Amino acid sequence: MRIKRKDANVVKICEASQVKVKTAGDTTVIQFCAGQNKKCPVQNLSKDTYLLKETGEIKEKKKSESRYQSPKSVRRSIHRLMDLIRCNVTEPEKCKWLTLTYSDVMTDGKQAFLDAKLFLRKLKRHLTKQNLLSSGQKSFKYITIVEPQGENHGNSCMICWAVHLQQSQV
Repeated sequence: MRIKRKDANVVKICEASQVKVKTAGDTTVIQFCAGQNKKCPVQNLSKDTYLLKETGEIKEKKKSESRYQSPKSVRRSIHRLMDLIRCNVTEPEKCKWLTLTYSDVMTDGKQAFLDAKLFLRKLKRHLTKQNLLSSGQKSFKYITIVEPQGENHGNSCMICWAVHLQQSQV
């Protein structure tokens, strides 16, 4: 799927059309579908099976072991994260990204999240002791994401934070 940026004056949408508008910070996303699928080619029979209406075949559903094996789930998570960032960040040039990884395999996501929390606590404590920094540089807001790094590779933790600087320091 390609995403194209259109000028608002060029796009014409009929009054009867259904659109989905999502505003996140400075970004507005409008989803428009030209038509609807009125007939479904499959019918769910149970949580494990479904019926193909065209052929009459009954097939088993493919199950994912984790949500990261489903591209749709990963795409939804990324969109949710991008919306969070867009809603909370007004000056993207002041954002910093940091990825923490383990030297050994870490498979416990909860422990990785706790380690990131401890790291951020120590970082904040370190920044408050710095005399050359302004109060705006010592405080920051952050988003923490713990993500698996594939099979047998454990977890890593990605942190996005926005440092609030005074205008004279930019």
